[in-house]
Amino acid sequence: MPILTLFMKDSSIPRIPAKLVPFNNTPSNVNHTQEGLELFHHFLKEVEANVGQPPTIIFEATSHYHVPVTQFLEEHHYLYVVINPILSYQAKKSSTLQGEDGCH
Repeated sequence: MPILTLFMKDSSIPRIPAKLVPFNNTPSNVNHTQEGLELFHHFLKEVEANVGQPPTIIFEATSHYHVPVTQFLEEHHYLYVVINPILSYQAKKSSTLQGEDGCH
């Protein structure tokens, strides 16, 4: 199952690192506009066509900025996970404390 991680910032949706998603039309930034969401939907369809199944999208709850994306994903029946940013921060912080072998 393909998994996409979105990095929300202000009124733009995903900044998807190109090295993680090797598709030609990987959007670097998409605005929360009808045109931006259509571009994002086109990208999701490309991922689905290449991988054979729709991606699962993961992102942090970011004030009100994630709401249009959540509505869009629900309308188009995509599976998504919204992460609490405090838990995400704590997980990132604890993972940086691990040694090279993954042990604390």
